[in-house]
Amino acid sequence: MTAIPISTYEAPPTPPVAHERHPFRYSLERYHAAIEAGIFTENDAIELIFGEIIEKLPIGIRHRDCVDLITELFVLKFAGRYRCSAQNPITVLGTSEPEPDFVIFDKTSYQQHSGQPSSKDIRLLVEVSDATLDYDRAVKLKMYALAGIREYWIINLKQDQVEVHLSPVTASGDYNSIQRHPRGATFESPLCGSMSVDELLPPPKEETE
Repeated sequence: MTAIPISTYEAPPTPPVAHERHPFRYSLERYHAAIEAGIFTENDAIELIFGEIIEKLPIGIRHRDCVDLITELFVLKFAGRYRCSAQNPITVLGTSEPEPDFVIFDKTSYQQHSGQPSSKDIRLLVEVSDATLDYDRAVKLKMYALAGIREYWIINLKQDQVEVHLSPVTASGDYNSIQRHPRGATFESPLCGSMSVDELLPPPKEETE
């Protein structure tokens, strides 16, 4: 192989510095327009979280059973007083339209505006968590706290416990009170009063197999 004389060698051009890239963010208006146009449909398992389209994970059997269990419990408990909604969209922060597993909201407040229920209407919001536990403790917790959701529960199917978040700090996206209650315990909810963890959880995993 013939060597290239140093005097005639030209180094390859320096690649250009890549510009900083940012994810494309949807406004609520653009997200709704995409739904109206049929770009997104009810068959698309997605949510709008902080302006980004996030794919939702499939729901397992215990997750489904838990949602059915708490729906039946709270519909009976609050019939005629509050409205209960399972896995339907809400609007928060002007940038997000999540679909929580369960929400209890004030009917009178909700009827005073158009669109989805918003943070000012919501009295209790529940996420049922297994594969999504870390996401619900971090991203969704921050979103709900920033929005001022006054009572946020995570029904943790991994550890069979209920995590109760109260007193949101809207400036930082945190909750001042975080309590974790295991199976067999009871706790006090500002909205629901005394609650038993066992009545919120489906049977343990080994009993369902």
